[in-house]
Amino acid sequence: MGLLHQITGFELSGKTLGTIGLGNIGSIAADTFINGFGMKVLVYDPYIYDSQCAEHGLTKVENPEDLLNESDIINISVPLTDATENMIAKEQIDLMKKNAIIINATRGKIVNEVDLYDALKAGRIFGAAMDAFEVEPFKKDNPLLTCDNFIATSHNGANTVDSLIRMGTGAIDEIVRKKNGEDNHHVVV
Repeated sequence: MGLLHQITGFELSGKTLGTIGLGNIGSIAADTFINGFGMKVLVYDPYIYDSQCAEHGLTKVENPEDLLNESDIINISVPLTDATENMIAKEQIDLMKKNAIIINATRGKIVNEVDLYDALKAGRIFGAAMDAFEVEPFKKDNPLLTCDNFIATSHNGANTVDSLIRMGTGAIDEIVRKKNGEDNHHVVV
């Protein structure tokens, strides 16, 4: 392979991000990728309107297969439900581009780890990054950790000094709003 191949990546500008789910995390990621990197963003989310996507410069697709076929990076931003468990498995991975990257920072059981491992080892996709695993904390003998094209964090992606300060400040702001009789942005009991 050589050193040049090992350190040569690709630019995000002009690439396509497909985000499955457009809740708080998905919309923040989409905005960042559009405004920060100049990417096209496709969205699959059966619970949002086309107009919501259009006002943010996003393109809504009607089925996940279209998103998987067209995206260079797939960002998973859905909660774990019966409908989303194993949402990304062999059948879905086989629809992806060979240069595709999967990012899952929500819940581990959304991505079938055995199928992801097989795809990474076989070179069917370029890579994956996960902050959530089927079993947490993830085990040191998890086969995914043997893949050179896999990045893992132990469900602590938001565990930074800055995010902890924001969470604390946000909680205090919500308490003050509640005490002052103002509308809260989040539930306070």
